[in-house]
Amino acid sequence: MSLFDVVAERFERPVRGSKGPKRSESTFKGLKEPREPRPMASKLRATDSSDKELREVLGDDWDEVSNDPAQLEAARFLVTEAKQVSNGVIPDRYTQKTECKFCGPVFVYEGYPQPANNCPWCFNRIKGLPIPEVK
Repeated sequence: MSLFDVVAERFERPVRGSKGPKRSESTFKGLKEPREPRPMASKLRATDSSDKELREVLGDDWDEVSNDPAQLEAARFLVTEAKQVSNGVIPDRYTQKTECKFCGPVFVYEGYPQPANNCPWCFNRIKGLPIPEVK
């Protein structure tokens, strides 16, 4: 299992680079209407994910990842970004705006499709978590 797949599985959301669910397995039934977004929390930095938290997220892959500084930094970055999105905080690299078919105008990372059929914030909408407003 790749590092991307581990983070995607732990946070129940696709991560760019993960295999994710097959299209035939994805479904939009049972979608909830989005709730009003909460006020923005203080931003998390890439160093805010502790080794204890990473060890928990990575599970059996911890030994391999912890011995490779590049993989460890990538894991720390992906876990921190997933926490930011789950908390309704716009990650620093989300500098582009797009119009999501389901969420409306949202911030996404550079190179994201314009307009989009889905977005990184769709899982927040489905789970009733905050989605930051685009002003």
